[in-house]
Amino acid sequence: MDIEKEYQLTHSILEVLKDTKFKVLITTKAVNGLILRDMELFQSFKTTPEILLGLSHVGEVGKGAAHHNIKIANRLHEAGGYIIYSTQDIVF
Repeated sequence: MDIEKEYQLTHSILEVLKDTKFKVLITTKAVNGLILRDMELFQSFKTTPEILLGLSHVGEVGKGAAHHNIKIANRLHEAGGYIIYSTQDIVF
């Protein structure tokens, strides 16, 4: 993820796509919260972006509603994102 933080390639692509009517689907593990960087950008899209978050660790003991990924999903939802979640590992 250091490459994305440094070069912001995804952010640059999203900047181009925001003014189109293309359907946008973003897949992320969300463990580092990098997706939150683009929340304001998502609000400017002509179509609501869909964000697939991996929530595979939420069912573990001691985790749940307070889990970091759930908090990220809630923040994205509040910003107007359409959240899709997976309880299976997302493998890249």
